[in-house]
Amino acid sequence: MEPAAYARTLRGFNVNLVVRAVAPSVAFQQEVLDAEVVYSDADLAVLRHDGHDWMVHAAHTYVRDR
Repeated sequence: MEPAAYARTLRGFNVNLVVRAVAPSVAFQQEVLDAEVVYSDADLAVLRHDGHDWMVHAAHTYVRDR
């Protein structure tokens, strides 16, 4: 599922982790948390464990308002 389509399915409370690099974060969460990768690219990953989803975003994808 494309990221924009996935985002439209979200309801309630969501966890979004901002990281410097998505791939190492995903690898860690797969190994340590036994997380399933639902979607992953260089800038975004969606992971799942025990019926709970969360997202990992690359820090450079955010624009800070000043």
